[in-house]
Amino acid sequence: MADRRIGRQVSRYQRLLIAYPRSHRQAYGPAMVQLFSDRLHEDHPRRNRLGLLTFWFGMLIDLGKSALAERTEAMMKGLRKENWWLITVSLIAALYVVISVGIGFDQSGGAELLFGDLLLALVVTAAAGALIMGMWLRSTRPQLGNGLLIAGLIPAALSGAVLFWFPPFWVLTVLGMWLISKAVRELGAARRGAVA
Repeated sequence: MADRRIGRQVSRYQRLLIAYPRSHRQAYGPAMVQLFSDRLHEDHPRRNRLGLLTFWFGMLIDLGKSALAERTEAMMKGLRKENWWLITVSLIAALYVVISVGIGFDQSGGAELLFGDLLLALVVTAAAGALIMGMWLRSTRPQLGNGLLIAGLIPAALSGAVLFWFPPFWVLTVLGMWLISKAVRELGAARRGAVA
């Protein structure tokens, strides 16, 4: 009976290891489960329900701290592998969302929504959606993902020409054009990979 309860506890712990990156789980998962099982076997006969809760609380704190550290390290390694440009794309998508929401709040004061404002809000919202979907699809469907990134970056690249009187948009234009060229290069690489 006790072995079945211990087996359930080990199974629960094993499911919690999803908090770690896949590479960490593959390398250390079996050893972590074995260590948990050993500690539980040693301590379980002396523990009542409160003791088991205390044991789990300590394990969850430890798991949370170490999983966060491993996830952070894995993310930083990913950033070093030239994926940092996607963070820039994410920031542009966030800027689009802020602009779109700002237009909505600006017009919520009772003034009529002008056609130009509505058009700008629709374009910016569609571009933000294209960037978000493009980043999401890059790993599974790279051609479609990079195509959406290119489409979503076009408003950023045109912003300096449309809003030429506001110098920060000049920077956004240059950045948008550079990111489009990066996405076009990756799209070409993905197409060559699909043909080969």
